[in-house]
Amino acid sequence: LTPSQQAGRDFYLGDRRSDGSLVDFTGNQDGFTCDGCHGLDPAQGFFGTDTKSSFENEAQIMKIPHLRNMYQKVGMFGTPQVPFFNNIGSPHMGDQVRGTGFLHDGSTDTLFRFFNATVFEEAFNNMVGFPDVQSRVDMEAFMMAFDTDLAPVVGQQVTATAANVADVTGRLQLLLARAQTPFVSKILGGSVTEADLVVRGTLDGEPVSFTLNAAGNFDPDVTGGAAIAPATLLAAVNGPGDALTMTAVPPGSGQRIGLDRDRDGVRNASDNCPAVANAAQTDSDQDGVGDACDSCTLAANASQLDTNGDGFGNACDADLNNDGATNAIDLGQFRLAFFASGEQDADFNGDGVVNFVDLGILRQLFFMPPGPSAFE
Repeated sequence: LTPSQQAGRDFYLGDRRSDGSLVDFTGNQDGFTCDGCHGLDPAQGFFGTDTKSSFENEAQIMKIPHLRNMYQKVGMFGTPQVPFFNNIGSPHMGDQVRGTGFLHDGSTDTLFRFFNATVFEEAFNNMVGFPDVQSRVDMEAFMMAFDTDLAPVVGQQVTATAANVADVTGRLQLLLARAQTPFVSKILGGSVTEADLVVRGTLDGEPVSFTLNAAGNFDPDVTGGAAIAPATLLAAVNGPGDALTMTAVPPGSGQRIGLDRDRDGVRNASDNCPAVANAAQTDSDQDGVGDACDSCTLAANASQLDTNGDGFGNACDADLNNDGATNAIDLGQFRLAFFASGEQDADFNGDGVVNFVDLGILRQLFFMPPGPSAFE
């Protein structure tokens, strides 16, 4: 948090009442701190509301709202002066199309104006309410960075290249530190760290991906690959084209994003179907593409060429008219494409031209349906 945001948070969680009376004259609670009304307790999933309602001289008793999305309401500026607010010199500015405003009816343009409501005025010898303008500014700043189920670092990223690695080291160190800092979140399962840290990019012309482990080193997306210390990984960014992007992602998602997309226990770079779970890694035609995602499970087609996009790769699909069988009609269509180049359905071996090699494949597939394919 910035100093202003932190000051706002300190006031919010402090023991100074923001409205009401200094003492409980009626025997009930006659005043509240900010947190006393808008409860903040991440362990219980409370982010500005704790299921209570409030009577605010309205025709309807309102549920106390959460405060996680205040930043989304920004964009309305200027409001006619009404007695409920102190005059802050910001009159109505005409029709506007952006921002919904604050309060249940969107009638208040900014949080700063809301904190200038008369109920928050300094009272009881400056022991209740906001004491000055700066405290209201600080509270508005905190509202823009209010606690959520995710830490503020989530979503931040930085890219290191050979040209800038020295300049971005400070930001990289910050992401590393936050990714190892404990964080409480009910929805994420109790105690986690503020973020998982994923690194993706290119080294020596090859795509690479890593995720920070609990020991503070980076696991590669190669099954059985050795973990790499952060300093060692950054030192590898030293050549033309080298680039690594470090991203703070939600806790619990780092393994999926950085190492094992389909979560089958085989890391992406070693997985013959990285987007389809297939722990057995069966590859019947030995083309490097697992049966679980192969457009021709019994005909080798590493390129997965499928020019008509029907889910059957060209290597096992001589059914050129898509009637479900390879026959004389398809032979006639093949003759029309003979010696044609480019993306052709009749280019069964994927070499860019329809020729006698493809005719031989057509003969092997004659009277057969297309496939088999993982996408049938």
